[in-house]
Amino acid sequence: MRVQCRPYIVFGSTNPYSCQLSVRGSLTTIEYYTVTSLKQVQAQAQKAAPTLHKGLALSYSYAALGGNEHSFDLPMTDFDKEGNASDDTIVSMLSVPAIFYRPKGREEDSDAAREKFMVPESDHLTYLNVYQQWKRNGYSSSWCNEHFIHVKAMRKVREVQGQLREIMEQQKMDLVSCGTEWDIVRKCICSAYFHQAARLKGLGEYVNTRTGMPCHLHPTSALFGMGYTPDYIVYHELVMTSKEYMQCVTAVDGHWLAELGPMFYSIKDAKKTRVERRRQELEEMQMMEDEMKRAEELIKARKEQQERTPMSARGSKIITPGQREPGTPLQTPRRTPKFGL
Repeated sequence: MRVQCRPYIVFGSTNPYSCQLSVRGSLTTIEYYTVTSLKQVQAQAQKAAPTLHKGLALSYSYAALGGNEHSFDLPMTDFDKEGNASDDTIVSMLSVPAIFYRPKGREEDSDAAREKFMVPESDHLTYLNVYQQWKRNGYSSSWCNEHFIHVKAMRKVREVQGQLREIMEQQKMDLVSCGTEWDIVRKCICSAYFHQAARLKGLGEYVNTRTGMPCHLHPTSALFGMGYTPDYIVYHELVMTSKEYMQCVTAVDGHWLAELGPMFYSIKDAKKTRVERRRQELEEMQMMEDEMKRAEELIKARKEQQERTPMSARGSKIITPGQREPGTPLQTPRRTPKFGL
């Protein structure tokens, strides 16, 4: 089985640092507040147009701006009404700097302590394992010091997790747990990072599935030197030192990439000829263009409807000071009692 990248999603740049800059939140906010076109952005933001276009394409891939006639009036939190208890823990762990530390003179002891928490399939699951072990030990500070873990960072993780769960309660999202079925968590991670996927090219060397840029596993990764190298992985970020290193990596199934990111990937069918595959790509590209065209027509129709609506019918109301509605009891203001003569 081989996953191939679709060629017709163009971000305008193959710079890894530009590609990992996330503007999904800004674009979703723009769309939520009825800014119907990027042309409405002021001239000061023209320099950031390539980044905005990349973010727009990424937002489209997350189905937030996918041409659905209902999606233009809903925030992203309305698309998913169920949250995983493991996912919010991983998100909280990624929101803080490094969890482990290596004191001078005790590097080997620190590395040995870190290996105890490693989950061979995923660095994200390694972070989840660290938090679960800390929770089982009563959120102990001495336990963190014993295992070379920053206790302040872990307290911050717990604080962020509490904030995330408060937001989930406000949005009336159900908090569920997958128990020990960590393959479900890996698939959830794949659904968030499918645009940052890499496939195996050689011994310990990967290439980005979209850009073809070489990248390597970081020596601190749980997947580094485990004896088995997965064919497909997703990563959290890239770090440039002597090489392009991927940090926080998770092994995924190639079918997950094709299922969760169909606008980027498809499973190569050996039975189809090159002409048939090209025809299918053109048909899918035409479908995407038709969806975008329908979305633009919908936005235009709404704008024309708003312009046709008179100002008097838009609910404007003039309030006169001192005027009261019929049936409202008259209230006399209290008078301050005076003392003395």
